[in-house]
Amino acid sequence: MTLRRHSPTKHEDTSPPQPVPNPRKRPASMISPKQQPSELEMLILPEPAVYGAHLSNPPSPSCKRLRATDSDASSSVKDMDEAEHFSPDSVPALVHQLHNLLNYVARKPSLHHASASFLRDSLRTLLLQNEKAAVDSLTAVSRAHKAGVAAGVCERQQLFGLLPDEITKHIFSFLDGPNLAICREVCSKWNAFASCEKQWKTLVTRKWRSLETDVDAWKLIDSSVDVNAPNRWRMIYPKASAIPKWRCRLQKTGRFMCNLVAHQIRGAPIGDAGLPDVLVVERRFNLQHLQAFVMSEASVLYFEPESEQDRGGYEDFIEYLIKRTRAGLALDDQQRFIFIPPCEYTRTHVKYEGRSLLGVVQMAYPP
Repeated sequence: MTLRRHSPTKHEDTSPPQPVPNPRKRPASMISPKQQPSELEMLILPEPAVYGAHLSNPPSPSCKRLRATDSDASSSVKDMDEAEHFSPDSVPALVHQLHNLLNYVARKPSLHHASASFLRDSLRTLLLQNEKAAVDSLTAVSRAHKAGVAAGVCERQQLFGLLPDEITKHIFSFLDGPNLAICREVCSKWNAFASCEKQWKTLVTRKWRSLETDVDAWKLIDSSVDVNAPNRWRMIYPKASAIPKWRCRLQKTGRFMCNLVAHQIRGAPIGDAGLPDVLVVERRFNLQHLQAFVMSEASVLYFEPESEQDRGGYEDFIEYLIKRTRAGLALDDQQRFIFIPPCEYTRTHVKYEGRSLLGVVQMAYPP
């Protein structure tokens, strides 16, 4: 049998076989450079610098964040979600959850032009979950502390040590000045919390609102306090809280002006009766006669509007007296009440350079 070499015909392909392309693998020519963010992603994804490096690229819920451990020279990695635990009611935890929500929306083209009801519902759910987690955390801490006290493992005073700092600061916000002063003596941590100037400022301005805007009034209370000192509100609190004050209604004849708060800054005590509920200014006299008319032992008052709604009438009354270079006078059976606008007398005799209304209370018929 004779073997014959097969020669290719005219139509046969003699080229070597080509590899079968993998349908799951994209050809090199089809691989594009780094995808640019869509318009929606650019609008909703925040800048990484806003939240810090550790939150700049938050993982999706199905991914784990890994990092190299500092103690292992082999650069082993560990799960960051397990290593870093944020308080359920903390800013980092909420920011992380918001990142995940925004990333989810950016990955869903169907949501790009949809109603915002999805986002609103998600945010409501997120807030409710965070609130519940915070309550559950506090409940667990309380139960653990009670169990520890019952077992003799811990003392009752250790409860605050188990609370998050944010909760402790919030509790401190309900304390008054004397109790805050006591807390400052407990430990260094409580001393830092109880020295918060924002809280001392709140306590002071509750008693004397104008101290926030009238720098010259500080000298009337305690001239030794530096108004630029970082702890000025805590330093001024003891004397500001001890100064007696009263509320009254100021009227000119037949016309309501404003509601006032009167602080006694010097002079003889006014007494338990304080000021009348209503002071009616019926007379005026020239400011030049103040030095001869006001007695040395008279009580000196600082007036401020009771609320912002009273500021307009308060300033109108001051302007009314300044234009006429007059002091206002109100009388009752036993006392004279003199209303003094900013003038030479307040600058030289009271040592007050500000623009608020001052007052004098003295006996109508001294012995």
